[in-house]
Amino acid sequence: MTDKKVLVSGCYDLLHAGHIAFFKTAAQYGKLYVSLGQDENLLRLKGKKPYFSQEERVYMVGAVKYVSEAFVASGEGMLDFEEDETY
Repeated sequence: MTDKKVLVSGCYDLLHAGHIAFFKTAAQYGKLYVSLGQDENLLRLKGKKPYFSQEERVYMVGAVKYVSEAFVASGEGMLDFEEDETY
């Protein structure tokens, strides 16, 4: 395995097969870290609350075998993961 790190972001509220396929592909490039949007940020951007809480989404995404670690993004706006890029 490579020492490279791969960071992807999204809300992953209704986790589906397309997300899993995306994680599988991304993990082929290095250790995969997934940044998930905060509940408040998703409400602000999408105009509605996510179906699953940020804690539930982190748990579900983190349970996917291709994901090394899932965490809640620390920033706000469309680029809420920007502050976490040195992860």
